[in-house]
Amino acid sequence: MSKNKLITSLIIGAILFSSLAAFLIYHYMAPARSTIYMFNDSYSSGEQVTSDMLTPVQVDSQIVMAGKTTGVSSAFVTPSEYQDIIRSGDSLRMDVTEGMPLTTGMLSVSGGSKVEMSMKSDAIAVTVPVNEYTGITNDLKEGARVNIYANLDSTVALIQQNKRVLEVFKSNDGVITGVAVEENIQESMELIYAVTNGSIYLGLVDSTGYQASEGAAPTYSPYSESYSEIPMETEVQTESQTAEHPNEAASLTDAERAARKQQQEEFAQARELLYSLPDSRDKTTKINQMDKQILANNSYDFSKLNAVFIGDSITEGITAAVDQNGNRVSYVTYTNSYLHFQNVLNHGKGGRMFA
Repeated sequence: MSKNKLITSLIIGAILFSSLAAFLIYHYMAPARSTIYMFNDSYSSGEQVTSDMLTPVQVDSQIVMAGKTTGVSSAFVTPSEYQDIIRSGDSLRMDVTEGMPLTTGMLSVSGGSKVEMSMKSDAIAVTVPVNEYTGITNDLKEGARVNIYANLDSTVALIQQNKRVLEVFKSNDGVITGVAVEENIQESMELIYAVTNGSIYLGLVDSTGYQASEGAAPTYSPYSESYSEIPMETEVQTESQTAEHPNEAASLTDAERAARKQQQEEFAQARELLYSLPDSRDKTTKINQMDKQILANNSYDFSKLNAVFIGDSITEGITAAVDQNGNRVSYVTYTNSYLHFQNVLNHGKGGRMFA
């Protein structure tokens, strides 16, 4: 009887040992697990994050991102951060959908500023300097809608309409000093160019009822009609531009043409040197003068050729002066006045982008 008890004890011990060994092997070989939190529903930017919006989910502690293995805590909110986020009352800086895991980048305090929280996902915040006159009023608030006017080369143009103010900056005594405006890529470059090379003014519009004008961009110049709306595409009239710069290239001898080509090489070298100067308005002016000199010294006859210019608002001349025929005077106009193409068609259009 004692022998049977011994055998039974050995069998039970073996079973327990095997179970323990299997348990230890499983936990040793199985990947470590961590907890992340997923949204139960879709929520909008600005909503406060609360515990009832999220469900804890077990995932592997090591995940593969961009071809590299990394800890889940480096990408997602884990229990060590979760309670602090809930207690802080942090809010979403972007829209989220059901099943998305919570990351700190989604949060306004932990992941970004209040400006980021209110921006569209594909937008750019551009800050421009203004004062209580050019910025409308010291009482301008975030969320206001404004038109933006640029004053360049003695011509005022409405370059952007119904733009959203993301933030208003003020001095210690409450005077407005700048605003951050929500822009797309093309608009951001247009606005920075206007601020750098001229001046801008903001005009307050009704955010609920303002209708942006389509097509033409209103402009004003004291040297032309008091107010005009110029079509997006205009044909440059060659006859009106040839008086000041006659077409000398058409009558050059071979020797004169060779001499001009040599001069062009020297002008090109001089132009490259100008680009080494510190950025300033004077630098831009000198480069423009050199460009005109290079054009005036042209040695080729273009009078039997047609030219089509395709570009954005700079090509269109959206902020430039207007000639006596109502055409915008852009670099296309100046180029033709020196090179004398048979016909020139300006297909510049504000906001156009190229891939």
